[in-house]
Amino acid sequence: MIKVTLSDISIQVIKYTFNTRFFLAKMCRKIPILAGIVDKLFFDGDDIQVIPRDGTINDSKKISQKIAINESIPLIDDTVLPSQVLREMIKGSRYHFIMDFCICRKSNGCEDYPQDLGCLFLGKGAKKISSKLGRMVSQEEALEHIWKCQQAGLVSIIGRNKIDSVWLNTGPKEDLLSICHCCPCCCLWKMTPELPQDIAKVFLPWWEWK
Repeated sequence: MIKVTLSDISIQVIKYTFNTRFFLAKMCRKIPILAGIVDKLFFDGDDIQVIPRDGTINDSKKISQKIAINESIPLIDDTVLPSQVLREMIKGSRYHFIMDFCICRKSNGCEDYPQDLGCLFLGKGAKKISSKLGRMVSQEEALEHIWKCQQAGLVSIIGRNKIDSVWLNTGPKEDLLSICHCCPCCCLWKMTPELPQDIAKVFLPWWEWK
């Protein structure tokens, strides 16, 4: 007998509804009751941040050097790069789980970015994720994974996201820290501008990634 898990069902639902996410977001704006239900089920208490690529920080330094001003402003040499923040979080966790694929790019049939570079999950909730979706890894493997994602031009989005704890069935969202590696063409959160402001405010707009 083939055992069907909640994660299996969730994946199929996401695949079939992925390309309707903009429409669903707009409906939340038009129907306040629907927005309230969606917010409570999937976004309640979320705290999500975009972590820019290291190259973005370097580019901003180069730009600042070119601006003509009356006085020079020295650049800080010991600026903390975004990847350093991620590395410290990984080192501080006992549990690391890498998904074998990115569900957004796979659902969208992405041809511009690797579909096999999936999310990284930290925390004890990661132990509950189905082995059908990926694998538990060592700290070193997790660090190598975020390096590969940066090299592929992906942007990290990190947070305690209720929607992940729901579809992955990992328990309280406080037990799971999600580190998604997103591309500009397929990211689920591109729908953010279409969401009601009360829901969208927990997330830095996707258009500010660059």
